Amino acid sequence: IRVGSKLTWVAVIFFTLFILGSFYVYEVNKSAKASISLLGYKNEMSIKLNNELIVVTNPKIELKSDQIYNLVVKQNGYHDFEKDFFLQVYENKIINLNLKKIISTNGSIILITNPPGATVYLDSMEWKQKTPVTISNLESDKEYKIGLFLQKHQFKNFKAKLTANQPQYKISHNFLINSAYLSITTNPIGADIYINNQLMGQSPFQDANIKPNKLLNIQIKKIGYQTKTKSIKLGAGEELTVNFHLNAE
Repeated sequence: IRVGSKLTWVAVIFFTLFILGSFYVYEVNKSAKASISLLGYKNEMSIKLNNELIVVTNPKIELKSDQIYNLVVKQNGYHDFEKDFFLQVYENKIINLNLKKIISTNGSIILITNPPGATVYLDSMEWKQKTPVTISNLESDKEYKIGLFLQKHQFKNFKAKLTANQPQYKISHNFLINSAYLSITTNPIGADIYINNQLMGQSPFQDANIKPNKLLNIQIKKIGYQTKTKSIKLGAGEELTVNFHLNAE
C-alpha cells in the first residue's frame, strides 16, 4: 500500500509540474513578439487590426504572437482589402497590399455629325451605331480615340479625355467633302488650259483640289491648232484624267 501511495504521489506531482510547465510555456509564447510587414503601404491608407484603427509610422508592425488577426485596409478610389491571419512566435508575416482600383463606368461620349450617319470607331473598333449616337458605360478616367467616317467625305480623328470631374464629352463635327482630282494632258503638250474661262496653266496639268459636283467647262487652246472643249463634273474623291489630241488648223 505504501509503495502504491508513493507512486500515486509521484504521478500527481509530475502531472502538476507538467500542467504548470505547459501554462508557463503558453504564457511565454503569448507574450512573445511577432510582426507583419505591409508591402505597398501608402500614407493615404487607413489600417484596422481587429476592428481597431492604428497609426502606422513604419510598414513593419510588431504584434503579439499566437493570435488570430483581422486586417482591413481602406483607400479612397480602391476596394477594401481584408485578410485574416495567424501569427506564430517570432514570425514576420509579409502582406502585399494589392488593393484593386474602383473602375467607374459612368462616362459617356456624345457624337453629332453633319451630315449624320457617320460610322464611328472607338479605339479602332467599329461601333454598332452611327451618328448621332451616345456611347455610355465608359471608364471615367481614360482617354479614348474617336474616328468618324462618312463616304465621300474626309475622315476625322478626335481624342476624348474622360475624368471624374468631366465624365461626359461631346463632339460636334461638320464633315468636309473630299476634293476631286483632275489631270489634263494634250498632244502636243504646252497648250493653254482654261476652266470656266479662267486660265489655269499649260498642259500637262493636275489639280488635286477640284470642288466636287461642280460643272467644269474645259477649253484647250494652242496657236496653230483647233480649240478643244469638254464639260465634266467630278464626284467627291473621284480621280479623272482627260487627254486631248489637238488637230492642226
